[in-house]
Amino acid sequence: MDLNALLMFHEVVKAGSMTAACERLRVPRSTLSRRLLQLEKDMGVLLLKKSTRKLAPTDLGLVIQEHCARLAAEAEAIQQKASRIAGGLQGTLRVAMPIEFGTGWLGKAISDFSVQYPEMAVEVDVSGRVVDLIDESVDIAITYGQPKPSRMTLRRLGSLTSGIYASPAYVERRSLPQSLDEVARHDCVVTEIQMREGVWRFRGARGKRDVRIQGRLRVNSIRLARELVVSGAGLGLLPHSMCTGYVASGALLPVLPSWNSPPLPVVALMLSRTRVPKKTRVFLDFVIEHLAASQPAT
Repeated sequence: MDLNALLMFHEVVKAGSMTAACERLRVPRSTLSRRLLQLEKDMGVLLLKKSTRKLAPTDLGLVIQEHCARLAAEAEAIQQKASRIAGGLQGTLRVAMPIEFGTGWLGKAISDFSVQYPEMAVEVDVSGRVVDLIDESVDIAITYGQPKPSRMTLRRLGSLTSGIYASPAYVERRSLPQSLDEVARHDCVVTEIQMREGVWRFRGARGKRDVRIQGRLRVNSIRLARELVVSGAGLGLLPHSMCTGYVASGALLPVLPSWNSPPLPVVALMLSRTRVPKKTRVFLDFVIEHLAASQPAT
């Protein structure tokens, strides 16, 4: 049974005429007449008594109209609830992101967001796999680097840059390098990706520089690399967003702060650009502010 046709029948009875119902429904008279005739055919009964001057429901039509009125009320309630959820900051937001990004970079932002918006629940899925937004009912997939072409809507959230850091204990033991040329002669903590590239890449006021590094400590986690640097194991090329709190507490010291890595774009993938719920927009704006605040001033 066509539920839309039942709602149209309800509007016709409530309006008392086809003309008034067409105006309220914003459909042509021919469309409304065709839908009502098909409804009567599907049900096998006459629902409306029509004359040149008058339109009224049959006895059976009055019975069906009572059910249609309840359907219309439920449909309106659903619409109102959907509008409140889409336009408000309620419900659950499901976010997927890579493990290192979630555990090392955005944990503080998500924590601050949950405190500021206590009526919202946030579910975060951190993994190393590609997430399917449709099959897995995920609202946002945050990633870094240049994403592959897809039909998803992409929003640029900012970029991540890295710099060299050392602990006070390391500086006391080995002193600070005074130039990029000296960095290669220091103990360095490197990630697998950095080892594959073989160099630390930098940009500064004097152009671009690559420093070939031979890391004595090699790890597959940027978060572990940070902890090793904090412990005094060596210099590390670390994202600024992971180090701001450690610098503020004195656990880490910036090394050659005029040199930073090339920016790594951070993007969010979503299903729709035109119907993005308010809770999604607010969360992404929050992440944008967090990423911008965690980067060094230029």
